[in-house]
Amino acid sequence: MYPGRKFEEISYHFIPKDANKVAHVLAKEGRWYRAPCFWVEETPNPVEKMTIVNWNNWI
Repeated sequence: MYPGRKFEEISYHFIPKDANKVAHVLAKEGRWYRAPCFWVEETPNPVEKMTIVNWNNWI
């Protein structure tokens, strides 16, 4: 199907959004952008806030 792409093994694992809320917020935030983008030193504010919440819940 895809020439030159050969995988010996591939697997997918479902991770509930509660297990990684930062990834969920980042995915939701990315829907606002029409073109692909990346952040080098700063992230969108909602992502940064959720990172702090996740960190505080972890420690």
